Amino acid sequence: MNMKLHMIGNAHLDPVWLWDWTEGYHEVKATFRSALDRMKEFPDFVFTCSAAAYYAWIEEDEPEMFQEIRQRVEEGRWAIVGGWWIQPDCNAPCGESFARQGLVGQRYFESRFGRRAHCGYNVDSFGHNGSLPQILKLSGMDAYVFMRPMKHERELPANIFRWRSADGSRVDAFRIPVAYCTWQPDLRERMEACVQELPKDSSVGMGFYGVGNHGGGPTVENIRCIQEMQKTWDLEFSDPDRFFRELRGQNPVLPEVEGELLHHASGCYSAHSGVKMWNRRSENALLAAEKWSVIAQKRLARRYPAEKLDAAWKRVLFNQFHDILAGTSLESAYEDARNQYGEALAIAQDAANSAMQAISWRIGIPMEDGVQPIVAFNPNAFDAVQQYSMQIACASGGTMTDAQGKSIPCQLADPSPAVGGRKTLLFEAEIPAMGYRLLKFRPCDASEAPVKQGLVLENQRLRAEISPETGLLTSLVRKLPHGGAEECLNGASSRGVVIRDTSDTWSHGVFRYPDVEGEFRLDSVVRTESGPVRECVVARFSDGKSTMLQKYMLWSQAEALEISVSVDWHEHSRMLKLAYFPAGDTAKTAAEIPFGMAVRPADGIEYPMQTWVRMGGLTLINDGKFAYDAQDGSLRLTVLRSPRYAHHHPYVPSEDSDFPFMDQGEQRFTLWLRPGTEQTSAQASMLGQQWNQRPYALLETFHPGTLPESDGYLSVTGALLTAMKLAEDGSPDMVLHLYEANGCASEAEVRILGKTFRLHLHPWEIAALRIGEDGCLQRVNLLEEPLGKVEK
Repeated sequence: MNMKLHMIGNAHLDPVWLWDWTEGYHEVKATFRSALDRMKEFPDFVFTCSAAAYYAWIEEDEPEMFQEIRQRVEEGRWAIVGGWWIQPDCNAPCGESFARQGLVGQRYFESRFGRRAHCGYNVDSFGHNGSLPQILKLSGMDAYVFMRPMKHERELPANIFRWRSADGSRVDAFRIPVAYCTWQPDLRERMEACVQELPKDSSVGMGFYGVGNHGGGPTVENIRCIQEMQKTWDLEFSDPDRFFRELRGQNPVLPEVEGELLHHASGCYSAHSGVKMWNRRSENALLAAEKWSVIAQKRLARRYPAEKLDAAWKRVLFNQFHDILAGTSLESAYEDARNQYGEALAIAQDAANSAMQAISWRIGIPMEDGVQPIVAFNPNAFDAVQQYSMQIACASGGTMTDAQGKSIPCQLADPSPAVGGRKTLLFEAEIPAMGYRLLKFRPCDASEAPVKQGLVLENQRLRAEISPETGLLTSLVRKLPHGGAEECLNGASSRGVVIRDTSDTWSHGVFRYPDVEGEFRLDSVVRTESGPVRECVVARFSDGKSTMLQKYMLWSQAEALEISVSVDWHEHSRMLKLAYFPAGDTAKTAAEIPFGMAVRPADGIEYPMQTWVRMGGLTLINDGKFAYDAQDGSLRLTVLRSPRYAHHHPYVPSEDSDFPFMDQGEQRFTLWLRPGTEQTSAQASMLGQQWNQRPYALLETFHPGTLPESDGYLSVTGALLTAMKLAEDGSPDMVLHLYEANGCASEAEVRILGKTFRLHLHPWEIAALRIGEDGCLQRVNLLEEPLGKVEK
């Protein structure tokens, strides 16, 4: 053999999969103990391990073992890779979650071991979004090791290549041939297969060995086999960093691959709707909580809850582990995930509420008879007309104004609780960027206006038609600013299609879901609201044992049709998709990915997405769905799948087995259909952010205060803000994350707390900014370290 193989001793550790995290906790301890014991027996043996969360478990539970690990790291025999808190799903988390994986993980490694990871390491994640090279580089890593998609799922020019993201960032990448772990005692056959898949002109490669998934690591038999093979093969006990150093020392010309690395396990883009919704809500709640907590600290000298937010982020980051967030773990694992996401949500809500209450309480609100003060908040870094729905105790009617007496249209609807004396107050108001506005509601007695007839919803921007025969959306027209109209649907009705899906939980080997078995049929359709703020039509559907309710809602100032969907699902081995038929060019789609966008052919393949996908003249925005397909003029959002929990091909369970099925029962989510061919990707992402980080309104009382009746604290133009927080080092410095979201060079402007900063951004560039107490700005990486000069 002419190739030198760096032998990577590792143990793939799934902290949760076919077992709960408590068993994974023990699995990590047992595996680390085994690796340390092998080091005593074999002086040349080197062990490689990622995931800072595992080391934190050992530090907490077995401090003596932790000290042994520190010693071996210092000796260079225990290699730290990955740099992240966990090996996550690499499609579903938002861009900011990937930034936090690196921030939390690398800070942990440096604080405990005096070093960071230089090599990204996600060997079992089910595909990799196209922004990762830039995220890795900004997190201190210049190499990447992965295995999926494998050779039969995605052809690459070579298994050793240079991976490039849309902004131009590059990392050296290695796709593991054959497998990341071994179970058989004789490695020779596995390594021969490995060499066959590596580039023929390469003189170095990596071979991975060690028992994995449930941990275990390299065995005595593994190591002795390597020692025997060293007599005839060029093998070295090594780690990924050593491999990449030697590779670069040879200065090879590597082929270049740009963009996302898909597809493996397409079913994971939608499996287990619950965990995906919990993750989306937790991410957005934490990001909003950080922003409001910074404002309260800077404006009101309130304590920033850094420790609580850090603990909450670690809960979220852990549950982004690929077998949890991808929906491929056993059923009981999702009880734990629900509880841990719930903890993170509670922390975020506490922090955001405390900050907003502090701001609201310090607004000067003079006494005024018959008035209920309301403070409406906007958590986004752009001015926006926000839609508010809040429960209130009031009579049958009321009026609303702002603090200057300007009329604000409002509307009362049925309350959420089935009791008297409460109503749902609906109103729309323009709120300053990252700010608030004081409003005044005056309850009064009023007779209820009759609900007008017809199933057409219309405002100054849109006109939507729902068929009385089918209850389906048949037309969505955008009214053009200078007259005329633009139809965004091609004439075919939207529909809920049921698809036969007998694939396993991962959908191994499945790229498309073509087997339509039926459609949801109309049971009833009725108009329920026709007020000055919102119009609403409710349609009820059924198919088999399942029902679906769609509430079509058009707010008076909205530029999108809102559809609130409730599905009560009782089908097995089936999939539900909502199909739309956009007008215009339907040959390709564009979809949001973490910190970016991906353009894809409309080829019927299942793809992952973040908050939005566009096809032709229709942008579809959602608050908790992650997959779609498109073909022959249809754009289909994947609502749910119902395979058995953790069913793995080739095992075939019997039809009468008691294995539970996923996504049974009721779930709710919201869609927004935004028509128009002129919308940019940045505008779509702004709407996705606006409708995922929802506005909030607080009831107030009368009191003196030093804050004005309306104010805004942070606005960004030319880029999309994704985070504002305090620095991790405990200083009062602010850190902002933003990115260029249109794919073209931009001059961004940031106005924050009375200061204005301008910066040039390259297409799709992620920018991290650190603003000191002296008002100076510095570009930093995602680890919050300086990249350039300080600017006034």
